[in-house]
Amino acid sequence: MVTNEPCVIRARELQLASSRGPVYGPIDLDVPAGRLIGLVSPEGGGRTSLLLTLAGRMRFTAGTLTVLDRPLPRSTAYVQGHSALANFADIDAPDDGLTPRELFRERAGLLVPLWRRIPGWGDRSVQGPLEQVFADRTPPAPDEQIWRLEALDRTLLAISLALLGRPHLLVVDDIDALHHPADQLVTWRALQRLTSPDLTVVASAAARELVPPEVEAIDPHGPLSVPARSADTPLPPATPIEVL
Repeated sequence: MVTNEPCVIRARELQLASSRGPVYGPIDLDVPAGRLIGLVSPEGGGRTSLLLTLAGRMRFTAGTLTVLDRPLPRSTAYVQGHSALANFADIDAPDDGLTPRELFRERAGLLVPLWRRIPGWGDRSVQGPLEQVFADRTPPAPDEQIWRLEALDRTLLAISLALLGRPHLLVVDDIDALHHPADQLVTWRALQRLTSPDLTVVASAAARELVPPEVEAIDPHGPLSVPARSADTPLPPATPIEVL
């Protein structure tokens, strides 16, 4: 089913193959703006690779993909600049010896121009994302080392960090790495709060039964499209994989 709504993501016959066979797809996917989508498949089902592709960080081998009204791979730099990653174990995992204050300062330093002051822990640009993600849960102390934090707090902190750049697309990997279903639910609820007309969220998980029923779920091996939402609905040849 194809929607006529404005789409942040539009894919047709999107596929990634490696020398070992299909990684994901072929998949047809329309994601309207302001939606929270779950990529749900067992471990090894291509979820992480598809997330990286949607955020302009990995090339696909067949099909077409438009993200934020820009075609990929031609507009890779634009899509990378307006999207953000969170909770990718081998890509954005923080140094366990750092503290939340140090992590936010490091990330903010990469985002602000050289002539501007780097925001401090107490600045609204830092506290705003923390408040939005953690909600009623107390954020970590700014000088607590990361390795001392609970797994849920580390995940929520990663999502908060990703918001510093004010992305229009946020992709979040491996929510099921949180072993407690209650922690997974807290994370999904945080993503629901973040989703807005200005921020579309795509997150991955392994078990459909642990994803809130109101979260629209798709399989990376498609072909599927996100159905249009009514007003009363709640919230070719194998090639080496190339990471950008």
